[in-house]
Amino acid sequence: MVKPGDRTKKKKFRKTTKGKSKRVFERGTPGKQSCGLCGKPLHGVPNHKPKSDILKLSKSEKRPTAKHGGVLCGECRRNLAEETAKVVSKAKSVEDVSIKIRKYMVKGEKK
Repeated sequence: MVKPGDRTKKKKFRKTTKGKSKRVFERGTPGKQSCGLCGKPLHGVPNHKPKSDILKLSKSEKRPTAKHGGVLCGECRRNLAEETAKVVSKAKSVEDVSIKIRKYMVKGEKK
């Protein structure tokens, strides 16, 4: 019986060591990473490569080294920095910040 998740995958037939033919399901390639707040696709993150190729990349090639890089897009990171600065300077309280943005604020900066 085929697993429900394997039904839509590509199938290949491989010879086993005993000489019998066996059906093997191909692994899919990972999709494009998206921003945690707005859902836009992220830049600087490898995608559409087999997992084995991504694992061979160095740490700096796998994800951006900027704060919240690989999680938020540039526009959302900028908005987050502005909101955090307002909270730190006490121009705004933490309760006034959107719940979505509050999730990404560093705990030490919330106070």
